[in-house]
Amino acid sequence: MLSTVESGSKRDEASSSPNNAETSQKKVDASTDSSGAKGSPASDTKLAELAERLHSLNTQMSSVVEDLARTRATIEQVSLERHKELLNAVSSIPQQINNLDHRVQAIERVVIKIQSDIEGRDYQELLSRVHFAVKDTHASLLETIPDRMSHSMYSMFPTMLQATV
Repeated sequence: MLSTVESGSKRDEASSSPNNAETSQKKVDASTDSSGAKGSPASDTKLAELAERLHSLNTQMSSVVEDLARTRATIEQVSLERHKELLNAVSSIPQQINNLDHRVQAIERVVIKIQSDIEGRDYQELLSRVHFAVKDTHASLLETIPDRMSHSMYSMFPTMLQATV
């Protein structure tokens, strides 16, 4: 009865202990009875196998944790580099917007100047000069076309008669 109580308390200690090697040792200690004699060889073998499995599992878990830590560090580094790239790209945007705004304002000033120039001109005089130029050209054409046509006809008339004869 005493060995059962001792082994139960030692099992409680082993389950609350974070160190796996201590847990294995406490399990081995729990297998001893009150006289200090060890348990059967089969139970000792099972405990040794369990301790070995536990140690192997602990090693594998440590490896997984280390891999996760390396992966996290790599991801953080890549994330930081990308963040810096984005900051560099974004930091030039306000300057580009400012330059574009200045260009648009310059275009607006030119358009306003052209608009006021167009609104301020009197096109009546310009239109009357154009009308006079068209009228003069028309009169000149009316005078010269008939003379040129008759001259062309008379110069070709003798060759036209010879072709028919």
